[in-house]
Amino acid sequence: MFKSNHLRSKVAWVLCILVLSLGIVGAGEVVLLNTSALAGSGSCTPVGVMTYPERVHVQCSSAISGITYFAVSTADPAHAARVLNVITAAQALGRTVYLQFDDNTASNPSGCQTGDCRLITAVGFGQ
Repeated sequence: MFKSNHLRSKVAWVLCILVLSLGIVGAGEVVLLNTSALAGSGSCTPVGVMTYPERVHVQCSSAISGITYFAVSTADPAHAARVLNVITAAQALGRTVYLQFDDNTASNPSGCQTGDCRLITAVGFGQ
């Protein structure tokens, strides 16, 4: 993706500054929490990130509890933007994200299929 380590380093710094400016960094870890029900969790290597009018979703390279897509509604645009920023920063840096999700499919955002998608309740990545 990047032609040089110098460019990769610059991109990493820009992403770190973006995340820091959002105020979601603490002690070497990026964590975005939502206090709703946390029914499941696991590590995800993002292989795809998509934005739609009604949701933002990430596709993981391996399933977590049989699920490969995790999404957040865009009804709260600021929250959706923070989730997107954390996931894209991790993906650009080649990092794995830690996801917490609501396993109740009634909580799924619009367009998040019940058979392969769950609502993200928290996302982050560390060192």
